[in-house]
Amino acid sequence: MSIIQSPVAPYRLTDVLAHKLSWVNTHFFRCMQWKCPGLSSPVLFWFCQTVTAKDDQVFPMNPPKYDKVEDMVMMTHLHEPAVLYNLKERYAAWMIYTYSGLFCVTVNPYKWLPVYNPEVVAGYRGKKRQEAPPHIFSISDNAYQFMLTDRDNQSILITGESGAGKTVNTKRVIQYFATIAVAGEKKKDQQPGKMQDQIIQANPLLEAFGNAKTVRNDNSSRFGKFIRIHFGTTGKLGASLLSVAVQHLAHWGPVHGGGS
Repeated sequence: MSIIQSPVAPYRLTDVLAHKLSWVNTHFFRCMQWKCPGLSSPVLFWFCQTVTAKDDQVFPMNPPKYDKVEDMVMMTHLHEPAVLYNLKERYAAWMIYTYSGLFCVTVNPYKWLPVYNPEVVAGYRGKKRQEAPPHIFSISDNAYQFMLTDRDNQSILITGESGAGKTVNTKRVIQYFATIAVAGEKKKDQQPGKMQDQIIQANPLLEAFGNAKTVRNDNSSRFGKFIRIHFGTTGKLGASLLSVAVQHLAHWGPVHGGGS
């Protein structure tokens, strides 16, 4: 028998029973757990009420040192509930970017956060991935550094469901490349209307013709974009864009889910 004593979290038992929580951290509970004869799963007692879980609903917990971990592959126990719980805890602290191996997971905050300022761009330039917190700028800078080192093309794939933030993060990648491309120029040479500004300003024009309101997203992109960013030997920046229609048939009425 093991007794766990710690501050009780503001969770209601009804939330647990109704599966409203993706992961219940037992360190938050003042409870007792033991293996009962005849039962295949532990029984969790909380204020004289019981919650019985099936074997496939019970997962091992990670040590406290992995709370809000920046790279989830570092977890001792890597499973779906632990991943969702970690993303939830980081999101609650407005840390919307989290690494998962080679991937960078983004949770859309649906609000403006001061994490794309020029000062932030400068903070990620030339930094290795482990030297700065997870960010789309870190992914962009790594691709840029690999391009310079290997003298080879690099690819960044941005994917997710409707409303996940694909368009915004694409803009941030372009913003980063456009910023570092002019970093060595003199101030008098940085005139508006140059190529890097045109690349960024092309997005709203495409969105005006290719976006639509859906159940999940009021400004959903209904087309895919394949964007090439070209760097010259002198640091000059260029781009080409191929748009691919992903929705040929318009529905005159609400679409269930709004994800396609």
